Amino acid sequence: MANDLKSFQKECKDLHVFLSQSLFSSKFKNYFYGVFCQLFKVKYNRKTRPNIQLTYEVLINATFTLQIISLAWYPKMKVHGWSSYKTFWKIIGWTSYDSICANLGIMNFCFFGTISLIGMCLVSFTVFGFYIYIKKDPPIYISIFPKKIAMLLTTVCLIPSTMILLMITKYSMLDTQEIEEYDGLSSSILDFGTIGIILSILCLLILVPINVCSEYFSCDIQHSHSEKNLKSRSFSLLDLQKRIFYTFTCVLFVSFGDSNVIVHQAILLSYALFLSYKSVTVLQYFNIFENIIEACKMGSISTMILVFIFGEILDDALIIVVFTLCLQPIVFLLMARLVRRNYTRLKDSTDYPSNQYEFERKFRHLLIDKDYEDKLWVLDLFKVYWKANQFQKDKLFVIWEFSYCITIVKNERLARVKLSKIANAKSSFEGEIQEWRLFTWLIKRKCKSFPETNYLEFLKEYSRIRNQDEELCYTLIELQIEISLKAPRIHKIVNLANRTANYIISLSEDFKSLCEKYKNLEGYELYGGFLESIKNDHEEANIITRKKKWNKFL
Repeated sequence: MANDLKSFQKECKDLHVFLSQSLFSSKFKNYFYGVFCQLFKVKYNRKTRPNIQLTYEVLINATFTLQIISLAWYPKMKVHGWSSYKTFWKIIGWTSYDSICANLGIMNFCFFGTISLIGMCLVSFTVFGFYIYIKKDPPIYISIFPKKIAMLLTTVCLIPSTMILLMITKYSMLDTQEIEEYDGLSSSILDFGTIGIILSILCLLILVPINVCSEYFSCDIQHSHSEKNLKSRSFSLLDLQKRIFYTFTCVLFVSFGDSNVIVHQAILLSYALFLSYKSVTVLQYFNIFENIIEACKMGSISTMILVFIFGEILDDALIIVVFTLCLQPIVFLLMARLVRRNYTRLKDSTDYPSNQYEFERKFRHLLIDKDYEDKLWVLDLFKVYWKANQFQKDKLFVIWEFSYCITIVKNERLARVKLSKIANAKSSFEGEIQEWRLFTWLIKRKCKSFPETNYLEFLKEYSRIRNQDEELCYTLIELQIEISLKAPRIHKIVNLANRTANYIISLSEDFKSLCEKYKNLEGYELYGGFLESIKNDHEEANIITRKKKWNKFL
């Protein structure tokens, strides 16, 4: 048992350093990560059918597509025959509630509704965060309410909310007669003066971080969840770029107006084509159907914007409608075929991966396959690429390997050994979030199949006490120097003596609690040294030494 413990301590040396210096050193980071991980945590329901998830994803992405397309044209387009087909495009625009409110003439209510929705989101987040801060489980309605509001603000309400806030800002600043984005409505209905500008900007400053956090904190990077969660993926950067695209589209629509339509559409097209290419080649989702849905969405948006540009150049509104309807099925089939072809090409490719994401895509089919027999070969792949210097590996790379060991290989001790490499991996914001979630899961997991997680909790407490013990040593040195001076300052000696006494009392209680709770050799060793050299309590130090020797053979 003693040898096993020594072996384990050696394996976790890097982990120990990491825990003491980074993960638990920032209380704010722990609190911030804790709140948002709880808010955006994905729960897996066994009763939920994959077809229902797939239908939901199709509907959400179809809504995003139609909302974006409604921002590619203006009511008073200077295209021949536009008035004959404007109703068709207006119906598409009804996927955004701001367009519905504009048609009903209730834009004031739309603004107040948007402000209220974002305000409720902020308040509910604050209340939820307070419960986390006082370490109490929030009531069920306090847990569900902020999650549902956040879900609305990050899906179907994202684009209309952004549009409303941007237009309130625009028409509260400018002196114009009508709203060009909404078929000549009077601009007075969106003129709320300075208060409107301030409220809109504040709400935008809340809305943007919520969307960024939703992508990072809801991201599930475990390959074993590819069937449970269609949104599980290797990283979140591409999804974040798409959210930037949605916001950028709103800004362009409000900024350009109907005077530079083709320029506006050309900029939008270039961004959409870039994301279409990324969706087909990056393939960040583990589930192939989700990649197809995302690729079809961006391909459809790119095609419709391109059709608008050709229609305006040819000055024919009928061409825009006909080509939009006729090309969509072709685009869907083409994008699906490209995604499937790239999946096959990546598996069969003999090219050396140039980064860790190419590595993941190349061997993804093996990381997902629970029935693949040569699992040791997969582990060797991780080992070889970890040691290779061709590309940098960040913490996501280590977590992919850890998840494979836990869920596919089902060797938890091996998983823990692999995890010890995380202290040497490159850090990133997303990597730190996934790392925090993983270590929190490990520490909370109290089961016989993974007893070493108890040691991680011990490291957290041990590091805190060790740092406090170090502060005591510095204080004693400072006190000794002050006393040895020719003209010692009495008030400073008194302050240092009081601080020393407080440290000794606090450390005595903490050491005793640590040794009783964990019975770990490192704790006994540090406690014994404290009693011997600081408190000068030789008798108690001998008792601790005997306990240390006894636990060595347990």
